Amino acid sequence: MRGPIIQAVFGVLVAALVSIAELLLWHWLSPNNYILFTPTMIIVSLLVGLYAGISATITGTVLVALLFFHPYDPAQLMTAKFISIVDEFKSLKPNEVISLTVFLSVGIAISFLSNAIKTRTQQLAEAATSAKLRTVVEKELIAAKDVAENAARMKSRFLDIAAHELRTPTAAFSLLLQLSQIQHERGNPPDLAIWLRLRAQADRLSRIVSDLLEVSRLDRGTLTLKCEATDLVSLLSDCLENFRLSAPTRRLTLSKPVQPVEIRMDRTRIYQVFSNLIDNAIKYTPEDTPIEVTVESNPNTVRVSVTDHGPGIPERQQKLLFNPFSRGKNDRVEQSAGLGLGLSICRGITELHGGTIGVTSNPGTGSTFHFELPRTLLSRKAA
Repeated sequence: MRGPIIQAVFGVLVAALVSIAELLLWHWLSPNNYILFTPTMIIVSLLVGLYAGISATITGTVLVALLFFHPYDPAQLMTAKFISIVDEFKSLKPNEVISLTVFLSVGIAISFLSNAIKTRTQQLAEAATSAKLRTVVEKELIAAKDVAENAARMKSRFLDIAAHELRTPTAAFSLLLQLSQIQHERGNPPDLAIWLRLRAQADRLSRIVSDLLEVSRLDRGTLTLKCEATDLVSLLSDCLENFRLSAPTRRLTLSKPVQPVEIRMDRTRIYQVFSNLIDNAIKYTPEDTPIEVTVESNPNTVRVSVTDHGPGIPERQQKLLFNPFSRGKNDRVEQSAGLGLGLSICRGITELHGGTIGVTSNPGTGSTFHFELPRTLLSRKAA
């Protein structure tokens, strides 16, 4: 209750109710027939407010003077037609006046003290809430700052990596074009080796640009899937055949279920995921080691694993491999080109299918990259 008038009315009503209770309990409370007023004033002041406490104190003082200093019987009071307030106050003895004065003063003091306690408690509570809120805001600001700084570092790293990766093929492209121009000016026929090298650099540029576009679409949530019922084993077999042609010295094996494994998926995107895992296994492991592909068909999911026998990946690096611009740290990785976007793209595509992707590895014993797809497509981005 906020308004002073409402508080005052409430105090009067409470004092009247307490007086009725005192009269009803007359024989049990005597001689302390107004003992209930003091706790009432404290409670009213604490729960309602200062004005209610003061109003209850004044009303209680008047009612004590009228009803409790003289030995009225409750039954007599109920049958009395009129009680003269002036006469009652005139008939008060000096000690009764002093008692009423003390009662009134103490009651008002209690009201002010109770209200002060209530106000201070509210202030402390507000201060605690404000401090807690300030702590939360500070934590959020620190977190936002960390995110911004991390984004700035990622941007700087991206610019460094992209500049380096783009500079190498463009420089080679420019040199090859100059060489081809010189041969043309000398009247020599085009050299097939130069054209093949030009084609390789153009393909490399195309892959870099394609990876950047893929990451951008995944970040914006605009990459969509074109899903259809597909035999996963057949798709993986076709991909492995292509790698056997491009890397004839590598031994690629496929362990698969006897029955076809048909699920709804975007065959182009899953081919891209599997191709990236095989390509990494070929690039980053010794040529005389096999690469083993395993397909496990479960009631609700299908799991594809690619196991190599390379140097392995430390546990600390495993947690970062699927982040953008993250690459492993070994001689083969550092000597190969790349933005470190391939596994990040694989994760985005797999998650769009409602699946998961991960790696298990022990340094010195090789690595197993795996992705798992649900038999029922869950992604909202599926077309």
